[in-house]
Amino acid sequence: MNKDNIIFGLTGIIIGLVAAVVFTLRTNNAGSVGASVNPNLAISAGNATNAVPFGDLSHTNKDAPAGGMQPQVRAALDAANGNPKEMRAQLNAAGMYYQIGNFDKAIEYADRALAIEPDNVGALTAAGDIRFDKGDFVEAAKFYEHVLEHQPNNVNVRTDLGSTFFQRTPPDLDRAVAEYKRSLEIDARHENTLVNLAILHLTRNEKEAARVVIDQLAAANPNNTSLAELRTRAT
Repeated sequence: MNKDNIIFGLTGIIIGLVAAVVFTLRTNNAGSVGASVNPNLAISAGNATNAVPFGDLSHTNKDAPAGGMQPQVRAALDAANGNPKEMRAQLNAAGMYYQIGNFDKAIEYADRALAIEPDNVGALTAAGDIRFDKGDFVEAAKFYEHVLEHQPNNVNVRTDLGSTFFQRTPPDLDRAVAEYKRSLEIDARHENTLVNLAILHLTRNEKEAARVVIDQLAAANPNNTSLAELRTRAT
């Protein structure tokens, strides 16, 4: 998910805000990995509440030969390749490649995980997140929909599904609104959803509707760092 909910100019509201939907790999108790808007990153959708601790890979070159990889990266890849039937090992390798921006390899390992456990929510969410960040929103939506068949009240994935409709070309804003509203039926104070819904209204120049959502966001968290910019855009 690139899942970044960025902060922007009003044109930047789609470049910033729609790109304002940053996503990062997340894990839940079932070992799932997923994406969503970061309530503390003004228009950023990538706050993985329980992100998998893949380590600091910021200095790892995604095109570097194996000998140039950091030890934890090499270890994760060796574990995945040495244990091809171990689902979690495949997901860990997918996470390593995801963090260094090599989405094709990340997809390869996430799909390996799904081949082992086709209905594993973590693997499904990871497969969707990686495709989201790659910009393949249509394919990402398919994985999120599969997750929601198992966990219909997963508000983070529901919001991410809405964002796939928001960010695809051409966008399906009505469907995005519908998914965001379903998320809010589950959790009326879900900040990521509120931020994205406000952004969507602003892209439609629906300022009054945006202000209503912004007020809801302020009630949920008066310290949300997106508030000032959203209010400016909604005036």
